[in-house]
Amino acid sequence: MSAIDRAGRQLGVVVSGAVNLFDPEAVMLGGVYRELMEWLAPAVDRELALRVVSGLWSEAGKRLRAASSLGDAARGAAGVIVREVLADPAAYAERDAA
Repeated sequence: MSAIDRAGRQLGVVVSGAVNLFDPEAVMLGGVYRELMEWLAPAVDRELALRVVSGLWSEAGKRLRAASSLGDAARGAAGVIVREVLADPAAYAERDAA
């Protein structure tokens, strides 16, 4: 197992704990994680799929994102979710009605 895979697995363990505790819609990683996301994401996604109990996270790869800049990281996942809602409002209306 490579160092990148081990690091991704450990990051996945930490992120899944936070997701299970706070139940966010998405997690946006910045800083050094943004730079390494291409290599870390597969292992992080595997851990999220194994450990997150929320049904919203069944497609973990779509919920974990790298910030494209410091400004994106500061705005966090809220901007991502707003864009998703605007792209498909009916999907969110149906989910909230359930």
